[in-house]
Amino acid sequence: FLFLPRPFPAVMACTARPPAQRRGPCVGVVRMYRQRKVVAKLDGPEWTGRVAALEELGRRGTAAREAVAAVKQRLEDPHSQVRLAAVAAIDRLVGEGEGDPALGAALKLRLEDSHHHVRRAVTGMITRVCDGTVEGLLAALIQCLVDSDAQVRHNAGQAVVHLADPGSVREAVVASVASRLLGLAGDRRGYARLSLLNVLSSLVAPGAAPGFVLAAVRALVTDSEIAVRQRAIEVLASHSPLPEPFGPDEINALLLGDPEIAAVALPLLQALLAPAAPAPAVLDEVARLLRSRHRGLRDAAAAALVALTRGGAGAGGEAGAP
Repeated sequence: FLFLPRPFPAVMACTARPPAQRRGPCVGVVRMYRQRKVVAKLDGPEWTGRVAALEELGRRGTAAREAVAAVKQRLEDPHSQVRLAAVAAIDRLVGEGEGDPALGAALKLRLEDSHHHVRRAVTGMITRVCDGTVEGLLAALIQCLVDSDAQVRHNAGQAVVHLADPGSVREAVVASVASRLLGLAGDRRGYARLSLLNVLSSLVAPGAAPGFVLAAVRALVTDSEIAVRQRAIEVLASHSPLPEPFGPDEINALLLGDPEIAAVALPLLQALLAPAAPAPAVLDEVARLLRSRHRGLRDAAAAALVALTRGGAGAGGEAGAP
């Protein structure tokens, strides 16, 4: 009996008591013994058994904090469901901001996991568990902004905005995202440009965008993807007055293109144009859209024409009120 594992005598003594009589240290000894049994199953031969053990540890929450080191090893498991369960378990075992650098580095590697469900899980929890001091974490999350999975891109965008909260860090992140956006100008992945564009919009306050950001966004007004063009127009309008307002030729290109683009551009014309009265050529193109077959486009053109002519009259421009 003396040569049995150290906790064994105490465990036998506790389990010999009726459950109602197990109090104080006795309960802790039994819990510790059972947790060790669960941890031992993490190295089991069947992936289903490893997943069940990870789920059991996750249900114990922070009370099973000592098992994090063993759970972290399962992040390298050959089976994707085990890796996914390991991420979920760590999310429940580790308190906010309590993850050490080694854990952060192990989670960061999973941002490149071959299975999108694992990438989704990691991007959704890594900034809660680890802070921005994990080396290379921001760069890895910015790379996730162009991931093929929409949920990964969404989670990564929220994580990047969260980590970029300090002003000094934000400037570097904005520059990195804008540079990445310019590098995807000819890429076929329109969803990647849209993701980066949305993050840029969240990082930069309206009217406070640096010139290089506005240049990167302005280049997307002629993007091959309609959704990207629409979002670029909206972002530019939110930063009016623009340092270099759109000229008549650029406005005409927007209005003469896809009706969906024109419908987005029309309500924002005042923000995209110079503060002075709009050029007659612009008013002519807006008036021409009153004859469009698309009712929504006609309504938008009528509202834009009223706003532009009133604005021009108020500014002493050539155009008068209709």
